[in-house]
Amino acid sequence: QHDADKFPDCPGPLNLERFDVHGISIAEISPRRFSLYTTSHGAREAIEIYDLDLSGTAPSLSWTGCVLLQQDGYFNAVAQFADGGFVVTRMRDLNVRSDDIPPGEISGRVFEWHPGGQLEPLAGTELSLPNGIDVSQDERYLFVAAMNTQELVRFDRNTTPMNKRSVPLPIRPDNVHWDGRGQLLLAGPNPVDPALCDDPDCPAGWSVVEVNPQTLAVFLL
Repeated sequence: QHDADKFPDCPGPLNLERFDVHGISIAEISPRRFSLYTTSHGAREAIEIYDLDLSGTAPSLSWTGCVLLQQDGYFNAVAQFADGGFVVTRMRDLNVRSDDIPPGEISGRVFEWHPGGQLEPLAGTELSLPNGIDVSQDERYLFVAAMNTQELVRFDRNTTPMNKRSVPLPIRPDNVHWDGRGQLLLAGPNPVDPALCDDPDCPAGWSVVEVNPQTLAVFLL
């Protein structure tokens, strides 16, 4: 159900033969009705948008449009704005492996899009393997998991340039989402001492941390 008014530059529906979903963002727009955004690879690098209706006897999921991303990039996570726009992390170039990027080397940044506009890079958001992303309820702050420097970075959208504050984490942060108590939850692999194992597939396990969005205090769960 392509909404051509809202997504006029979307070239057409999903290629289900090359369906490859990555990040996900969900927002309730009315009782038991949700707007669902995903970062997708597959046949195209894009944000794919769906309408999820849970009001009937069975769930109904309808594709409604897409926003094309830079085709030479590997995008990771997406977070919605109330107007239907979004922010998304470009983690790295498509032809570069994550394991080949040294810790601290800038590999990507955050991009922003709003209906009627174009995909725009956000100045000052250059990071080393930017991964998960989410937005505060008042849409003032962006929270980005910088995987390769093991930190959570907070950007203040009310300042120009955006004020940036970061906090170190005991994990290599991957996903970041809000919990039901107004705190941020981050999950990611535990770091491994290179002296003990220098293989990318070293068995490290995963952990979850909770971060207070105001103070950026970190609690290991």
